[in-house]
Amino acid sequence: MKFMNMKRFASTVMAGALTMSLAVPAFAADSQTVITATYAETALEVTVPANTGATINPYGLPVTMEDATTVLSGQPITISTPLMIENKSAVALKVGASVATTVETGMTLATAATGVADKTTKELYVEFQAFEAAGIDGATVADPTETNPAWAALKDADAVLKAVLATGATPVNATAVTAGKDLVLREGKDGLSQAGGVAFVRLSGVVAKKPITAWATTDKLVATITYSFEPAVYSKSAGTFGSAPSLDADNGTARNLTLTLPTGVTPNDDGIAWTWDSSDGADVSLADASASGAYAVAITPNTKGTVTITATFVGADGITYTATSAAITISGT
Repeated sequence: MKFMNMKRFASTVMAGALTMSLAVPAFAADSQTVITATYAETALEVTVPANTGATINPYGLPVTMEDATTVLSGQPITISTPLMIENKSAVALKVGASVATTVETGMTLATAATGVADKTTKELYVEFQAFEAAGIDGATVADPTETNPAWAALKDADAVLKAVLATGATPVNATAVTAGKDLVLREGKDGLSQAGGVAFVRLSGVVAKKPITAWATTDKLVATITYSFEPAVYSKSAGTFGSAPSLDADNGTARNLTLTLPTGVTPNDDGIAWTWDSSDGADVSLADASASGAYAVAITPNTKGTVTITATFVGADGITYTATSAAITISGT
């Protein structure tokens, strides 16, 4: 059938060619098309936190938040109202930030947290941090009963972006805490942010508890945060790969590598297949080996070397999920 289709296509081309050979070309004087390209700024619909206050709270004493039930404690730099970036744009956006800092005379910014709490001078170690605001979207972003508990539960170790504040002429750029894991906000929908499209930002750190000259209400730190946004691809973790299989290129036996999905994540069921990809460290053949809710890829080694395997799928929630394995060594001669 394919051959017949191709033959018919060839005949059509020949007929067209004969027809064209009988036509008398006509030329219009000075016929031309001029395309002029100029830059036009694309509007992004993003909201960032308004100017706000924070409290130097050396002991991280408890503060009751505005919903009157959530208590924020253990924060030496206390910000009692959640600060959020919200992406309502039609595209996903990668978030960047730089921080310029000033402090009053007599205060010092440390470069590490160790020992700061016991200093006898007015010393602080302060970080700018940005987090994924899991579960917060356009419908809940203004609801303190949703945002306050999430804000109070933030932990330093979960920050996606971080910058250690320092004084000086050049602002400090925030960097990804985990290599390759940028803070990307999901695209908006119908003028609202979706889950995955909101981020928390805050200051956190350690403050000297008993300086010789006691802390006073005139002591002040000012952090000016400048954000940047660029189009990106929004995806979430597809889970965790199991132990690397034993692969030998000399016998070429296929072995399975399993993937455990995060709790609550379900691949869609509309026929869109998983994608399994390998890095270029060695030649391998991949085949989906998933069955009955167990997700795996069969790896057939063709040459020796080292590879990583990446799984990509679309979840039932419409979000793209991806995960990359640790390096897998393939033996052989």
